[in-house]
Amino acid sequence: MNGVDIRKHIITLLIGIIITSVYNKYNDISKNNDSILVSNEKLEQFDKRITKLEDDNRKLGDVYVTRREFTVIVDNLNNTLKRVDDNILKLTEKFYDNQGKK
Repeated sequence: MNGVDIRKHIITLLIGIIITSVYNKYNDISKNNDSILVSNEKLEQFDKRITKLEDDNRKLGDVYVTRREFTVIVDNLNNTLKRVDDNILKLTEKFYDNQGKK
């Protein structure tokens, strides 16, 4: 082997190393690209879920209570309205009693 043959072998070896390195980098980039695409799809799904939840939240109104809490609130309102009705009845009776005395 002379110097020219050694140079050809070294150049061939370097070209082979460069091609292998480029191929490996291309595979890594392809895997990363696929991973990025999958992540983007997941982000889009999360964005759709968040948008749906925000829309549902707007539809609920300002206050959301459980059924039990709602029942307690309605019972309290009924008791309050009953007391108001009783007070109005008493005032009405007093008014008519005072009208009869005059």
